[in-house]
Amino acid sequence: MKREDFILSDPYYETEAEGILIKIHRDFLNQSSIAYANKIFELYLYKKSEVIDYVLNHSVLDFYKSRYARNEIAEKLNEADIEIMNDRWGCLTWRNHNLDEHIIQVEFNDEMQLSYVSIDG
Repeated sequence: MKREDFILSDPYYETEAEGILIKIHRDFLNQSSIAYANKIFELYLYKKSEVIDYVLNHSVLDFYKSRYARNEIAEKLNEADIEIMNDRWGCLTWRNHNLDEHIIQVEFNDEMQLSYVSIDG
């Protein structure tokens, strides 16, 4: 992705690649944040099953296990959006999943490792 790929949609600049929405906060659209978004995008594309396993194992499975089996949850997650708050803080966000109205999010730490998983309603 390049800077010219992004379109302003307040408060984020947005673009789409391979069916994945990538959003960078408008105050932080620069080469560093775009490079960071590209890293997360590549990580998600090439390690999607590992990302899904991480999310399931860190609270999502426990939250939904009374209603769905593990494989059903994984199927219903669909694609995540990538949200970049600055050049060192980003996350994958599932808003348009087929589970319920909750927003599922996983953050990355400074070493590009998955860290905190949250479920917001």
